[in-house]
Amino acid sequence: MFSHPIFSRISLVLAGKIATSVVSFATFVVLSRELELVELGSYVFLLSVASLVSMISNWGTNELLFRACSTDLSNAASLFRIARLWKFLLALVQGALFLLYLALTGSAAQELVSAVFLLIASTVDAQSMSYITLRRTVGDNRTEAIFFPVRALVKLTCIAGVVYSGGGLWQIALTIAVVNIAGISILWLRFAKWEVLQEKAGAVTIMDFQSLMVAATPYALFSVIGAIYSQNGSILTSIIAGKEVVAIYGVGLQFYQVAIFLPVALNIAIQPSLSRLFEADRVSWAGKVTWLYKWLSLTSFVMGISLYMILPVIIEWAFDERYVNSIAVVRILMMAFMFRFLASALIGSSMISANKVALYNRALVVSLIANIGFNVLLIPEYGAMGAALSLLLSEFLVVVTGSSLLLRGLRTF
Repeated sequence: MFSHPIFSRISLVLAGKIATSVVSFATFVVLSRELELVELGSYVFLLSVASLVSMISNWGTNELLFRACSTDLSNAASLFRIARLWKFLLALVQGALFLLYLALTGSAAQELVSAVFLLIASTVDAQSMSYITLRRTVGDNRTEAIFFPVRALVKLTCIAGVVYSGGGLWQIALTIAVVNIAGISILWLRFAKWEVLQEKAGAVTIMDFQSLMVAATPYALFSVIGAIYSQNGSILTSIIAGKEVVAIYGVGLQFYQVAIFLPVALNIAIQPSLSRLFEADRVSWAGKVTWLYKWLSLTSFVMGISLYMILPVIIEWAFDERYVNSIAVVRILMMAFMFRFLASALIGSSMISANKVALYNRALVVSLIANIGFNVLLIPEYGAMGAALSLLLSEFLVVVTGSSLLLRGLRTF
């Protein structure tokens, strides 16, 4: 089984993820109580797009940085610098295209200004992840476990002050951007003199970008597919069904996003160990993956059923009568969580550890296409429920196809 240090990393990362999730959820509760449904729906829509921009901007560089520097830090400084510039350029292009879309569709000035601030916040967040990822490679999970919960708590405090004093959507977005900028400033000050980042290097060239793009693209496909997959439900619900409907869906999605931090934390802790084991002894790797598959399947089922029963009570307590329809949405999403748990915690990390990212991408592409298709078919008729059902069906498809590839790979990788 896993050694004690691995379980220590799981506990540390998981504690940070849970704390961040709880504080972020509290922030959403504050917003849901103080904002009108339409305004909250606009916030959910813009935040979904901003999150999509942040995730696509990574373009696999976080995964590449982690894998390349886990065993060799000699080129960490140059790779770190090129990756950060690449992220910035991608975010700039995406942000400009989204703002153009808002302008062409006649969005209000407040929504445009709010979009600008949230895009700045997401760009800064992508840059912050470069620092966090590089620290992970040297076994430092403490920085991540402290940084994100503290930043989330500062956001909660500041946003509560804004909304209780009568501030609107653009002031909330500005607050998020300012807090993210303050956060990355702290990271820069903390690690500016870290010896790993002291390598002297010349100007970044086109060849540097080409090399990075070639190396990161297999990971990028994995992360970009996941980004579109995770955010298209909210975006399409807003476009097809309107802001009030996406606000209802957003409540259920908040619970879902809090819940999936657990498999994400497990993935972060488990993947390095599986990667090293795959290189050292593939028979032992297969045995460990098999054991984890059985254990995590049971865990996902127990957690999913528990959340299915508990979360409706929390909705009734934390939200007012405007959000009563979110109860059915969250129940469907907790069934989807059971499949996401297994896919994120084990199937994805196992395939990446075996250098089979391209193979796993096939399963994700099929699921993404199905998810978008389900959304287009179900949202017009069923609204928020349709988006939730679409996610459930596509998560099930990920597990079926991913499990088939992994179980076959246990004999052939």
